[in-house]
Amino acid sequence: MPNDISSCHDLILQQQEQITALQKQVNILLVNQAGLTDRLNKNSRNSSKPPSSDGLQKPTSRPAFSRGKGRKPGGKPGHKGKTLEICEQPDHFNEILPDKCGCGHALDKSKANVVEVRQVFDLPQPRLEVTEHVLLGCTCERCGSYNEGAFPDGVNARLQYGTGVRALIVLLNVAFKLPVKKVQLLFGDLYGFAINPATIISSTQKCFNLLGPVEKLLRAGLLQSLVNHFDETGLRVAGSLHWPTPVATGCSPTFSSTQNGARRPCRAPPPTCRRSRDGPCTTAGAATSSSRVACTPYAVRTC
Repeated sequence: MPNDISSCHDLILQQQEQITALQKQVNILLVNQAGLTDRLNKNSRNSSKPPSSDGLQKPTSRPAFSRGKGRKPGGKPGHKGKTLEICEQPDHFNEILPDKCGCGHALDKSKANVVEVRQVFDLPQPRLEVTEHVLLGCTCERCGSYNEGAFPDGVNARLQYGTGVRALIVLLNVAFKLPVKKVQLLFGDLYGFAINPATIISSTQKCFNLLGPVEKLLRAGLLQSLVNHFDETGLRVAGSLHWPTPVATGCSPTFSSTQNGARRPCRAPPPTCRRSRDGPCTTAGAATSSSRVACTPYAVRTC
């Protein structure tokens, strides 16, 4: 009898150990299942995954502001819309009249009356205008001195692009964020000239230098403002990580980029900041005046 009781006790212990091991395996499987389910449910809207990773499971897009039931799309009564208006002085005229009547008799345009007018607004054929500057020199008939003209400011080479072309390629490269090669491709397709990448880069650099005084005025205005808006993001510059940081008020934006902006000392007391996602800044900082507090984590990157 004692041996039977001992064997039963051992059997119960073995079963309990097996149940414990199975329970551990079940818990591991549940954790793995939860992780896989979470991964499958992630998309570009609820995680940092790019939209291109959604594939065929792309979520259905919804309008930011849902339209009320029964309301039709488009402008509502009282809304001032924008549309084309008849041009009083068109650039081209195209008078349409058959050459001959159905009976074969020739028709006279001068005796025709206007039935209907339709206007088509379209882009002209893009082309570059070439201005040739000819430098002249001559000898004065009175005193015998030789006089020679001077080229206008900015005319420095035998062949060069003008300020209009340079402004356009800076706009395409900076404002519309087109890479240099795409600016080249677009410019060549439109105007038939293969612009040099060095011209695009030098034009952008020249524009940057000319806007230096404007940047100083904007920075001075931002430092005098009681409330500013700060933000930041990462950017690769020549293979290294930089931190572009926009600082703005309602009408004065500035952008700066530093490789390690968080460690740069602040040269001037920044105004109270308002972060784009966190609301009014309440971080610890030394007071710079009775109405201005420095927000250290964000402000030092832009000073």
